[in-house]
Amino acid sequence: VSATLLLIQPRSLHSCLAGACFSPPGAACPLPPPPSLQLTPEQLKETITKINSFFEEAEAHTSSLYWRNFANCLVGYVADFCLANPYDKHMKEMSAYVQEQNKLVYNPRGLVLIDPLDRGLRVIEITNLPGKAVVLEKTSL
Repeated sequence: VSATLLLIQPRSLHSCLAGACFSPPGAACPLPPPPSLQLTPEQLKETITKINSFFEEAEAHTSSLYWRNFANCLVGYVADFCLANPYDKHMKEMSAYVQEQNKLVYNPRGLVLIDPLDRGLRVIEITNLPGKAVVLEKTSL
């Protein structure tokens, strides 16, 4: 029994899992990556919960927000050019959190978490890194 390494591009792996195997005749299709390389449900839940908390904080109605809006009405909304908007502040914090999660959690697994600001605040998108190959071990008898 000899072991060889098989290098599979993500598209080939997807095609293999869909039934179109690119292995030599008589050889079995390679298996998906081991679970240690995949994202756990707890990590995904933590990321989604944290992103949702940023949106809740940004949309919270506080007394300081009411006073800020009242002052803006008095000065003809000129204060918006001088002062930072609290909503934008929370969105910048969320973008920084997404970049941090990409470096710590998603990029080592060959994934990228797309910033919700880039998708119109509608979806949380997780995609494969382009050109990232998955190395699987294949044994031959």
